Amino acid sequence: MGKILIHAGMSPLDRPSMDRVFREHLFTTNSGNLLFQYGAYRTMMTDGAEFESRFLHLGDLTDADIERINAECECVVLPMANNFRVGFNLMGNLTAFVRRLKIPCVVMGVGLQADSAADIQQGFPFDDSTRAFVDAVLDHSALLGLRGELTGEYLKKLGYTPERHFTVIGCPSMYSRGARLIAPQPKPLDADAPISINYRKEQPESLFRFMKVTEINSPATACCSSGWRRCPCCTTACRSTTSTAGAWTIPACTPPGAATPRFAAVTRWASPAPRPGYSSCPGSG
Repeated sequence: MGKILIHAGMSPLDRPSMDRVFREHLFTTNSGNLLFQYGAYRTMMTDGAEFESRFLHLGDLTDADIERINAECECVVLPMANNFRVGFNLMGNLTAFVRRLKIPCVVMGVGLQADSAADIQQGFPFDDSTRAFVDAVLDHSALLGLRGELTGEYLKKLGYTPERHFTVIGCPSMYSRGARLIAPQPKPLDADAPISINYRKEQPESLFRFMKVTEINSPATACCSSGWRRCPCCTTACRSTTSTAGAWTIPACTPPGAATPRFAAVTRWASPAPRPGYSSCPGSG
């Protein structure tokens, strides 16, 4: 088997320093990219396989680079995410790269970012760039692998045919176990179920509050402290309180210099009451 060029910042076999990861933007601005890129590697990881990792949409490939890729590589693999979207301005570079290939090109898991199926019928400002990319890939591949059914409906709207031009394969991260795609085993989601929450302060307040309510309603994910903790958004001390009726209240959070609270108080009426020593704050996380 010849070398496979993968559109990725780094291989899971690499061990770059954190300094290099950030200096060279090896996962661009989203470390989650490593998940589906890793799944693509695992899918093709066989004895004798050789891989090369490189971002292919940055517009820095020279004619010599393209000649070397065509001469040395057996195929190019593009593990992708929600790249059919407003704001992804590098699709043109990726399309231009594919057009210059003389070897097969495989797309894994490209998807559409849209609020609903109704948006598909109205069309998007990136429809033309999507067609250009799909046509370029189909000149080098039998099918495109799509992330989901909504993306399939979108390509149908653009004139492409299911199972002739594309097929739905899901996110490449599902293939991170290689050929052993293990079905998830459902577990009960009750008040004691552990929940992992990862978010940032820049997200919309409605989402922030939803996730905080999820946290305070799930004792297994409650913030454990000595009863007081600092709020990262306002640096003030916040404390949860419990009334005799079993209400768990998170106080309002007002950043310094603000006239009104950034987050209003949240109260959970439930039983049992939070365990002693547990507290949370609308600005933590």
